[in-house]
Amino acid sequence: MHNIIARSLSKVKSEWFGMQLSMDQIGDMYEMRGTVTRTCSLALHELTYRKGSNRVALLQLMTSITYSPLCKNSDLISLLRIAYLSTTRNTPLASDNFTPPVENMTLFDQKSCEWHEGIVHTFRMPLEIPRVPNDKDDAPLQVPAAAVGAPYLLLRILTVLAERGVLQEIQQWQTLPSDCAVGTDLRQVKQITSLSVIKKLLPIVAKRVTRHREGTRMIVADRFFYQARSRYRQAAELAAAMIAFDKVTNGQWSEDVRGMWIELVLCLGNAAEMSNRHAEHKTALGYAVAASEVAKAAPANAGISADTIAKNERRAETARSNVSGSLLDTGIILTYSNS
Repeated sequence: MHNIIARSLSKVKSEWFGMQLSMDQIGDMYEMRGTVTRTCSLALHELTYRKGSNRVALLQLMTSITYSPLCKNSDLISLLRIAYLSTTRNTPLASDNFTPPVENMTLFDQKSCEWHEGIVHTFRMPLEIPRVPNDKDDAPLQVPAAAVGAPYLLLRILTVLAERGVLQEIQQWQTLPSDCAVGTDLRQVKQITSLSVIKKLLPIVAKRVTRHREGTRMIVADRFFYQARSRYRQAAELAAAMIAFDKVTNGQWSEDVRGMWIELVLCLGNAAEMSNRHAEHKTALGYAVAASEVAKAAPANAGISADTIAKNERRAETARSNVSGSLLDTGIILTYSNS
């Protein structure tokens, strides 16, 4: 068993972007020293980080697949259960008022491990590229934690199915498409796509957008502006995904997603602010203009204040005064449409 775990952990650096553990550290996991019954916290962290990194990488890959025109309805249906369970199970915001211990988790503290796996995200340079120390280097590999990435995947699947007219037909299906993945269950597909489940899902996702934005304040306070911008963009994309789903279903969920308009404006504006602080004014201009456009497109009851609109206009003006040309670069996927 020890050899199996040693071989498994030896792949952490090459496959899951973590730290390489020495044999002594691995051995410490199984040594009893006096009355100490805690496991090696570093090794336990690596195990949970590896599992969490695996999860978010797969979620990101599946999300990318939903944008391909080659993605068939059967592919989307096959991914539904994965997306749903990833959204509702073992994520920090899915647990009721759960606060994990910060240090010295025991090996048998399953809930703590699951919590830490749920907050794993990726923000780094590729390991194979030599890193020259530079505080203005943005990490090209940015993958959100499962608490954000999973509901984004689920909303993408529901939105594409609705666009194709399939979502509205699922409740009348007697059989699944013949090329669905083995193990796909019609009863579960109907349950996940039912109005009652979607009604419960949307408020949960909306809360995650708000918490993701608000939780970024600590990162801003520590002056990690690139990481903060990445988190604001992730929250903005999730808010935009909710708005897109409402639009493609002809406003059926407008009351449930109404708060996402102001969240989208706030997150885009904050991303512009982070870019301005790091003197990336071209990117800041893109975010600020996007925030202004969303504010114009928002319904009258969205709650977007004149102060918020004016603040984003000032951010745009700050960026515009420091950039030449008209190229706007945000890197954000805004999936809603005014039409």
